[in-house]
Amino acid sequence: MEGLRLVFNDDFAVGEWVARRIPYIGSAKDWGAFRAIGIAKGDKPIAGAVYNNSRGFDMEINFAADSPRWCTRGMLRGIFSYPFVQCGCTRVSVATAKRNARARRFIEGLGFKQEGCIRRGLDGKQDAILYGMQHEQCRWLNG
Repeated sequence: MEGLRLVFNDDFAVGEWVARRIPYIGSAKDWGAFRAIGIAKGDKPIAGAVYNNSRGFDMEINFAADSPRWCTRGMLRGIFSYPFVQCGCTRVSVATAKRNARARRFIEGLGFKQEGCIRRGLDGKQDAILYGMQHEQCRWLNG
């Protein structure tokens, strides 16, 4: 998609944009300490990734998008460069609702592997499916 750009150094605005699109997140403050990368077409945000719960070797990613058209190889390289290259993580994790088939297809399409089910782990009511990706498995950087 022509005219796409990554948005850096606007963590709170991107975090709020992403939070409004995830039903079980109230606001960006719910993530605690976080970093975020947005994707915009012109001045309009169309997608974003929030990185939180960093443990040095691992961090969580939360995705949201208004359209799948942001998902290009270049944008994905930017999204995965932050945890793997800049932060030096050996893995990244994603959790989503067990019943959210669309999100699960997207996550699996990115190359994440299902690692488990956390019963009532999403919001105290819904089961969460946990996914992980190791640096050497990230085809967006290594392919």
